[in-house]
Amino acid sequence: MATNTEFRFELTIRLGDMEPEDAFRIFVSLELSNYTLDTFLSRLFEESFVGDIPINLLMDVNENPDLPDMFNELVNIYNQWKLNKCSIRFLKPNGKCINPTDLLSDHIQSLKLHLIFEQKYEMFPASKTIDSNQITLLKWLQEITMLYAIDRSMDGISAGDELVLENPIVNLISRQLVILNNVTEKYEIGTKGRDYIIDLVSETEGYIDQYDIFHDVTFDYETRLIEFGSGEGEDFRVPVFQNEGLDPARTVFLLRIFDGTLNEYLDTCHKMIYSTSFYNEILRPVLDHPIIPEDILDWVIENGLDYLDEYNENTKLQEVRY
Repeated sequence: MATNTEFRFELTIRLGDMEPEDAFRIFVSLELSNYTLDTFLSRLFEESFVGDIPINLLMDVNENPDLPDMFNELVNIYNQWKLNKCSIRFLKPNGKCINPTDLLSDHIQSLKLHLIFEQKYEMFPASKTIDSNQITLLKWLQEITMLYAIDRSMDGISAGDELVLENPIVNLISRQLVILNNVTEKYEIGTKGRDYIIDLVSETEGYIDQYDIFHDVTFDYETRLIEFGSGEGEDFRVPVFQNEGLDPARTVFLLRIFDGTLNEYLDTCHKMIYSTSFYNEILRPVLDHPIIPEDILDWVIENGLDYLDEYNENTKLQEVRY
């Protein structure tokens, strides 16, 4: 008669937008069904073990050669969650939530456990009360959004629009960045506001000049090979911003205004400034970025800045020649 250790259950893990047939799939000993979900995932993603068995021995790469890459992607998502870069709800296919403290045995049915990771990147999580720093950031975002909307709106923003009569517009008027045209009864950018916009544009161009090189990086740290601008690399700008002591939320928001991201919201953004979900979407790159060890990041930055210096020097030489 077979012992309990000879029985296994099928574990599948997929993201919310994946088809079930594309899920990560392994078979796990039923002995581990007395683990909590949190303990099981910690062992799986932090140590690459299922019980005492290395995960690579459980992946059937003959059936699905993509399993190692899928596992690495799940590890990255798990690490982002542990670093509070994102939130994850653990769901069953029927939409019911599985608490991290639940036993696996509570959710195994017919020797199968199907997990769905519902991942969200939220600067302002709906499930939490925002702190004082987030409040300060949100006020700044709202004021810059309103200033942008007033400056770029083709039809102007009317003083009669009750959605703009609250704090952001009041603060902009008190600082003389925005004025009310008493003839058209619409808001306009004041002289100080125009100077302020020029300063923001100059600040943003500085970020582009110095750090845009890091938006497309391909490297192999072991062989010390690195390439910039291949079209196939990863975007390391946010980790670089953080390393350089810049505020990633401010930097990303200004860059997204500069690259035209807010243009698609132009007609409605002044009405959306009180929606934190709007800013969660705009600021997603602040949280959704590669996690890279500090020593490797330092090496990437050093090489990137050297590459940029060489590029600028070559550009100057070409300008002299012609």
